[in-house]
Amino acid sequence: MMFITGPLYSGKRTFARTLPGRCIADAQQLAAGCKDNAELEKLADKLSAYDIVLSTEVGGGVVPVDPAERAARENAGRLACMRAGGRRTAGLPAGRARRLRGADVLRHPDGIERRITSMLIYLLRHGLTEYNAQKRYQGQRDIPLSAEGLRQLRRADIDPKVVYITPLQRTAQTARVLFPEAELVVVKDLQEMCFGSFEGKNYVEMEHDADYQAWVQANCESKCPDGERKDDFSNRICNAFSALVDKALADGEELLVILAHGGTQMAAMERYALPHADYYHWCAPNAGGYVLDAGDWAEQRVLHLLKTVQYTKEDAR
Repeated sequence: MMFITGPLYSGKRTFARTLPGRCIADAQQLAAGCKDNAELEKLADKLSAYDIVLSTEVGGGVVPVDPAERAARENAGRLACMRAGGRRTAGLPAGRARRLRGADVLRHPDGIERRITSMLIYLLRHGLTEYNAQKRYQGQRDIPLSAEGLRQLRRADIDPKVVYITPLQRTAQTARVLFPEAELVVVKDLQEMCFGSFEGKNYVEMEHDADYQAWVQANCESKCPDGERKDDFSNRICNAFSALVDKALADGEELLVILAHGGTQMAAMERYALPHADYYHWCAPNAGGYVLDAGDWAEQRVLHLLKTVQYTKEDAR
């Protein structure tokens, strides 16, 4: 096992990506939750399954006043000592360190070489509804998938254990086709923006609606009558989304799948995705979405766009 430590923004993840193997980050956060040395030892053993462990240095010589923060930092330091030489690690005897040189390759105990991968996030949109086809504002109305929308869907090329959806049935219907074996977990705050009195109508029907025209003139950023303001909606989405990413990383997950709405995608991608793009750039087609690399999330709160995906039959390759 290779143990990489250093301060925030010191390039630990960038360096780790150049190495083969299975990686877990933020070991210091895991250590902070341990109550005693016995729990730290169990965590150290658990980390032995990884080829590369990243831990951020905390404190920098400054002793915090808060007792809980002091204890968390002490745990992080003890875990670092355990991993660096005090316990047996994957593939190396206890007490031995190894410096990588040139063509050295790290191998997992099973003998299989693996390229380092951080957690991947799939941020997907539900399938087609009648409202989508008719260009109607759908918002938080519980509109089901249309017959055509169901017909278009195909099973995804990944098999997550859990898929996070919203309370609106169109997300669950889509998830059951794409991920038939996954557990579906509802996250209310990921649901679509509330468009208030605009819901159920399209722009043609509201051509002479003064409230709608005023909202459009304000670049759709003012509050919808009886609905949400775009900034409030984006904050709601990003708070829920970031909490899921934080938890998945803390749990050592390698895959996080969220199946929600176009608005969900736009809010999260505008705030966190690299390369940066405008809010309206990020609305994927129905049953489409984005694959993101969370390697720099903990240190920079950014996600790197890897590719787009589309889970409709005509787009199958």
